[in-house]
Amino acid sequence: MPSFTLEQYTEAFDKTPPKLKDVLFADYTSMTIKTILNRHNIEDNALDISAIIGYMIVGLLPVKKIIEILQKEAELDHKTARDIAYEIREQIFGPIAQDLANIQAVAQLNWQNTTISSNNQKIKGDTDEDESVVGEKIISPIKKTKKTS
Repeated sequence: MPSFTLEQYTEAFDKTPPKLKDVLFADYTSMTIKTILNRHNIEDNALDISAIIGYMIVGLLPVKKIIEILQKEAELDHKTARDIAYEIREQIFGPIAQDLANIQAVAQLNWQNTTISSNNQKIKGDTDEDESVVGEKIISPIKKTKKTS
């Protein structure tokens, strides 16, 4: 798990907007996490994934790194991490996207000084990075070929 001190978490939590704090403690959030994990048969990872979501909501971890953080911290394969990240973004982060986006600059700064995983190595390299808080997919137009008769 990321190496944050209690002081770092408390400071981040104190700066978190009330709307985000409400989501952090909402029954809806915990039920949504449980439902997502059940759907993917990874209930054993509930604590790790809940902590990751919490760290993102208070601005300690960047939402843009959710896929790779899920892969490393919850030990998920890429596809499962991507699918779960999509559901988290849509169901939990979607309704608070603007508020969450406002604190993500701080999360990016925190990320530069954060090590994660059991061997304390920072995630590096080319990884999937979401371009928005809710992970909106950019779909390029499909070229239609004209049929000649």
